[in-house]
Amino acid sequence: MMKKKKKATNASKTSKSPELADFIEKRDYAGAVALLDFKRQAGDESDETLLWLAYASVHSGDYRKALEVYEVLEKESSDPPEELPLWKAVCYFYLGEYTEAETSAKEGQKCSLQNPILMHTAHKQNDESALMQ
Repeated sequence: MMKKKKKATNASKTSKSPELADFIEKRDYAGAVALLDFKRQAGDESDETLLWLAYASVHSGDYRKALEVYEVLEKESSDPPEELPLWKAVCYFYLGEYTEAETSAKEGQKCSLQNPILMHTAHKQNDESALMQ
């Protein structure tokens, strides 16, 4: 007698839900944004989720969305990151809003990111005196 092999059913296969780290590792920022948006709609408004959403949005080129997320963090977080004004300045810069980028960068802490933002905004605004500083 021959034994018949049982076919694996879909119910017996285990499918794991995608993890954020998988998307980030593969540089699939659009997938990461979709996952994080889903988490937000499910009620997860934690600072960590919002920071990752902004990060993935910037890397996928959606600077407006990242800026909106940073503004939510600025208003609702009990402990917003010190670098937040500089991250907002980067978004403003890529959106072509150079005056807002400069203002936001000046509000930020002094660090290695502040000078390049100020230099590029001065260049884009043809402000020679600010560029030389």
